[in-house]
Amino acid sequence: LALPFAEPMVGDPGGAEVRVLLAEDNKVNHKLFLRQLINVGITKVDSAYDGREAVDLARQERYSLILLDLNMPVMTGLQAARAIRDLPTFTPATPIVALTANHSAAHEPDSRDAGFTMFLNKPLSAHDWKVLASMARPPTTSRGAAGGPPVPFPRE
Repeated sequence: LALPFAEPMVGDPGGAEVRVLLAEDNKVNHKLFLRQLINVGITKVDSAYDGREAVDLARQERYSLILLDLNMPVMTGLQAARAIRDLPTFTPATPIVALTANHSAAHEPDSRDAGFTMFLNKPLSAHDWKVLASMARPPTTSRGAAGGPPVPFPRE
C-alpha cells in the first residue's frame, strides 16, 4: 500500500544517472531489496545499514531516490530523513520513501513532517517496485522537466 504525502517529480529533471540510496539494517531484506532494484533496471545502488550511514552517504552523493527503513539502529528512518532533507546539497525534488513492516496511520504526521514522500509496507509488491523505478528514472517526455509541473505520484 503506497501512501503519498507529496507529488514528487519522477526522476531527476537534470538528466543525471539513476542512483538509489537504500538504507535497511536487516541483511536479508537488504539483499532482497537490492535484487528487486536490479530486476526493475536500477543497478547503481549505495547501501547503508543504519540511519547515520544513510545521512553520510547522502552528504557525499546526489540520489534519484532514497529508500529508508523506519526502524534502524544508530539513527531511525525519521531522524535520517530529517537530516538528509536539511543537507545543503539535497535536492528537494528527490523522493524519500519510508519502508516499514509496521505502518500505522498514527505515523503519517511525523513521517510527513520528516520529509518522507510516501510509505511502502513490507513486503513490497511487484507494483511497488515498478513505482519506485518510475520515481527514480529521469522523465522521458517534457512532463516533469525543469520548469514544468511535477509528475504526480502514480496511485494504485
